[in-house]
Amino acid sequence: RELAALLEGEEWISQPTLVSARMPLIKAFAPLPPHLAPLPRSGRLALDISLDDGGHAGASSTAFTKDVLLPSLPALRPLVLVLKSLLASRGLSDGYTGGLTGYAIVLMAAAVLQHHEASLGRERSLGVGAALACFLETYSRDPRHAHAPHRHAVHAVTLDAGARLQPTVVCRSDPLLGGAPLLVQDPLDVENNVGASAFNFPSVQRLLREALERLDTASCCAAGEADARADGGTSGADAIALAEALSLDRHEPQEGAMSDCPRG
Repeated sequence: RELAALLEGEEWISQPTLVSARMPLIKAFAPLPPHLAPLPRSGRLALDISLDDGGHAGASSTAFTKDVLLPSLPALRPLVLVLKSLLASRGLSDGYTGGLTGYAIVLMAAAVLQHHEASLGRERSLGVGAALACFLETYSRDPRHAHAPHRHAVHAVTLDAGARLQPTVVCRSDPLLGGAPLLVQDPLDVENNVGASAFNFPSVQRLLREALERLDTASCCAAGEADARADGGTSGADAIALAEALSLDRHEPQEGAMSDCPRG
């Protein structure tokens, strides 16, 4: 509370708001310099500020993402940028509102990429366009019809025997769920469900289904252009442009558009 009050008078930050989440944080905005201002349409950067009280896992999860996941999965960074922008457009990119936290998005995206790699081999790694299609298809579909033998299935990301993340489904009675509509197992603490706060996951799924329907020929071409630059590091502008393409007027999906996405 004291920090939020102090930030109220600072010129470099605006709208500091204290959020009473599981890990209390301050949400605020900062204006971007002119050469970066066109990147987000708002021209400002969203900030989450929290204090390390000994129980904060942010530093370790950030290090895991940066040092372990990103070097091994080239498409992860641009894919996460696209997904965060897409979810933020509907207010679903924050755990305290029932959306997906940044770490949950990272793990769910990494699971799709690692599953593809395990199925088809590292030499056939996905570019950001095909990875986006796979992510949307994987998590937008009804888990009861994915590979679940029971009616009470929910989407999950779990660790397999090789310590790889994999998208799967679990029974709603799974003790790790704790009543949540989504299970995302934390590789750093297998008893921690990173998706526990996603009580609005049905809305997330609706958005993913809408985005999947909009991924027509034009947006697939845009994805292909982003793929061509992926080895050199797709820029934030490229990723956000791809996310914005999904908010165009609705079109019929092209037959075969999901052919690169592993099923099962």
